[in-house]
Amino acid sequence: MENLILEARQDDFSTPAIRFNLEKGIFEMEGESFLENTFEFYAPVFEWLKEWKQKWQGTAVFNFKFTYFNSSSSKALLQIMAYIRDYAERGEPVAINWFYPDDNPDLLQEGEDFMETLNIPITFIPFEVEY
Repeated sequence: MENLILEARQDDFSTPAIRFNLEKGIFEMEGESFLENTFEFYAPVFEWLKEWKQKWQGTAVFNFKFTYFNSSSSKALLQIMAYIRDYAERGEPVAINWFYPDDNPDLLQEGEDFMETLNIPITFIPFEVEY
């Protein structure tokens, strides 16, 4: 397996930066996610995670740091977290950190909803957004 690196893009639609680093065991998604074809964008991420959860071993730290995402991106994030849950259910150590803008309780609520829906532990960390 190789690392998965996708740069953030902002134009008519926005995609997050995705940095899945196997050497460090740190997997990050950051920025905004609102797309016309959400599942087309996330398809390679899903494929990567399917392979990762079957082949990889070791501690994994997932950092999600979004300032905005739309409802279709929320569904994609739910699927991503389901892959992480599947990995953890194998007995592998996983930490999920959900960074949310300290002035946006809706994004905190989204993370709490993921935690409740998937029954996985998530650490919530506020951060200050510079406008």
